[in-house]
Amino acid sequence: MNDTVILVHGLWMPGIKLYYLGWKLKRRGFNVRYFRYRSMLGCINVSARSLFDNVEAIEQGKVHLVGYSLGGIVAARMMEEYPSDRLCRVALLGCPLQGSVVAEFLAGTPLGRFMLGSVAVEGIVRRRPILMRQSGVLVVAGTLPLGIGLALGLPFPHDGTVSISETFLDGAANVRVLGSHFSLVFSPRVADTIAAFFLHESDLAEIST
Repeated sequence: MNDTVILVHGLWMPGIKLYYLGWKLKRRGFNVRYFRYRSMLGCINVSARSLFDNVEAIEQGKVHLVGYSLGGIVAARMMEEYPSDRLCRVALLGCPLQGSVVAEFLAGTPLGRFMLGSVAVEGIVRRRPILMRQSGVLVVAGTLPLGIGLALGLPFPHDGTVSISETFLDGAANVRVLGSHFSLVFSPRVADTIAAFFLHESDLAEIST
């Protein structure tokens, strides 16, 4: 199989957290690449354009994206501003497509804005990507509330950082799994669900655990 999956990391840990998920996808026959961007000091449009260039550079087979958390926002901005005919399917994990209570709270203080970094402030707080109805997108949301969201009174269900309602995308395959925001990329079920979606083994109606 010549299909390639590009994994896009979230905030603070560029690529490291995605190695397990990448390994699982390799075992299903995918070529795996890791896209890195400057999440703390970068620019979301620059990151999105660079991701587009990475997608376009793959010459053979289908190209899929997996965006984790903030990485999903970068992927969504790419889809919005730099659509690519090379892109086939996209999986967004714990991605605050509809905004974020936690990000809004942190952005209210200088320390919080520093912790979020420039890409999150640009792409979540100031102007989040707007995706219209999407049939080729898988949205995975966690329901294990372990994280800062508990202290902030984030509406249930949530994964400790992002609520289910913040991840929802009309027309996408919206899937719920028992996992925290941190653990989504270490879940065998998430990896299997992504692989099945990319391989067109299932169209995945909305489900919940």
